[in-house]
Amino acid sequence: MKDPLVVSIHYRRHADRDPVLYEDIRKPAAFLPDDIDTHILVYADQVDGWFLQWGRYLLSPDKHNAGFVVLQIAIAQIEGIEQYWEGSDSKGDEPGFFKRGAKRILDLKDSSLTESILSALYSNCRCGLFHTGMTKVRIDIDRNYPKLLDLLDETVRINQNLLMEAVSSFFTNYVAELSDKRNVERRVCFEKTWKNMREIRP
Repeated sequence: MKDPLVVSIHYRRHADRDPVLYEDIRKPAAFLPDDIDTHILVYADQVDGWFLQWGRYLLSPDKHNAGFVVLQIAIAQIEGIEQYWEGSDSKGDEPGFFKRGAKRILDLKDSSLTESILSALYSNCRCGLFHTGMTKVRIDIDRNYPKLLDLLDETVRINQNLLMEAVSSFFTNYVAELSDKRNVERRVCFEKTWKNMREIRP
């Protein structure tokens, strides 16, 4: 018998069983692999268990040198969540997906948070972190900034703790929406992206 495939913190996939099953290691429960509710459980466990819970852990005052790790965890989820929300792949429109996700997830209603700020957040923060391993110019972080995002002297200032809290809170609410079978549109979009992410491509 093959070892089960670890697909998230708590879920294991048994490919050599018939039918194929997902198991939750916390309780004797089995889930069919082609069921959307199984996919939602696994997705929530992946994102929260592997990423967001560690971001929240690093918010404590004694983790004062973890700001850029917190920033990277939070920024990574914005475009990812938006792809599940829209039911589409961001390839070819990464800036658009990121900006729409930021507006939705961070609830940016402040009129001072303009397109130029979102563009700087995308190119200098998101692309800097994921292409070079560090933010580029015009990005400052400080857990003591009073606002999640603002602009001062052409520099985007980010309170990374508030950013992490906003992303984590949105994700919790999003998973709750997905779990409600009445939210047909959200569930259809989620399932499209779930399947798209698992296609083998050259």
